[in-house]
Amino acid sequence: MGNPLGPILANIFMAHLEESMIFCGPNIVQPTFYRRYVDDTFCLFTTKEEAERFLVFINNLHPNIQFEMETESDGKLEFLDTVVERRPDSTSHRTSTKVKQTDKGIYYHYSSFIPDSYKLNKIFTLVYRAYRIASDMSVFHVDVEKLKKRLRLNGFPTHLIDQVTSKVLMRYHAQQDNQQDTQQPDRERVYIALPYLGPVSIILKRQLTKLVQKFYPSVQLKVVFRRGFRISNLFNYKDKFPIACRSMIVYYIQCKKCGPSQAYIGKTINSLYERFHASGTGHLHPNNIESALLKHCVESNDPECAFHFDDVKILESGRFDEEIRFIESILLKYDRQNLNTCERSIELKVV
Repeated sequence: MGNPLGPILANIFMAHLEESMIFCGPNIVQPTFYRRYVDDTFCLFTTKEEAERFLVFINNLHPNIQFEMETESDGKLEFLDTVVERRPDSTSHRTSTKVKQTDKGIYYHYSSFIPDSYKLNKIFTLVYRAYRIASDMSVFHVDVEKLKKRLRLNGFPTHLIDQVTSKVLMRYHAQQDNQQDTQQPDRERVYIALPYLGPVSIILKRQLTKLVQKFYPSVQLKVVFRRGFRISNLFNYKDKFPIACRSMIVYYIQCKKCGPSQAYIGKTINSLYERFHASGTGHLHPNNIESALLKHCVESNDPECAFHFDDVKILESGRFDEEIRFIESILLKYDRQNLNTCERSIELKVV
């Protein structure tokens, strides 16, 4: 789901299957509990055989969809970032926060040069996540103790973790809602990004917020900090990508002596160096008997006629093969060279 539209399309497709096929099919065993997040589904069945029958049914709904089933082990089943555990009485379940085996517990260090509010929000988010997932306060206590250990390894002080934990419990567990926020009228949120330069940035944020609140009461200013200094700021230019390693390009090369009268335009999806020096197929490889560049050097019988890799020029680049093929076809159509004699014109279609 690398494409930004992936989750949206997956949701639409799964919702269509649920409404039209999964819960409307005749003589189908239905789960006693069904919840889905994008393409991850959590179901409860009376027996394992019913779950297997349901799996076979949904896998036959569409040729482009294939579900896999994970069953509980030792009374536990992991779903997303939650561990669901069957209680001894088998009549209820309890949930706790899942920690992946690959999780090293590495966060940004407390001494990092970032605003203190970001550090507090980090603790708040992790504690609130544990509170929402935990099925009871005993599970929440165990999860918070594990979280404290990971945070302390990253330099976070214990008293600060306890302070934020208390705020989470006071705000949500004790159900003490902030009445002031609910009574205020809706205000337009305006975001502004500023470089973080230490305490001076915090002072500037406070002053800007007060000014906007005084002169523009209908606006709620949100100041977001970004990194104010990077290692790249020490250098005037970025390192250039070596031309020999460039791929998906259209290139141009001409004879050292003849110049533009003996030139070649081509394209390659591989690296430029491989296109010119690959064994048996490279333009300048001695064993390539079909190389138009080497044929010109042999037929001219002039030692000064030669092609040097350092003289290659990149004309255009693309993201996929078809795109650079069109570019190459257009350039060859206007005959900007004469060594590439292959008929490479591609019909362009406007859709």
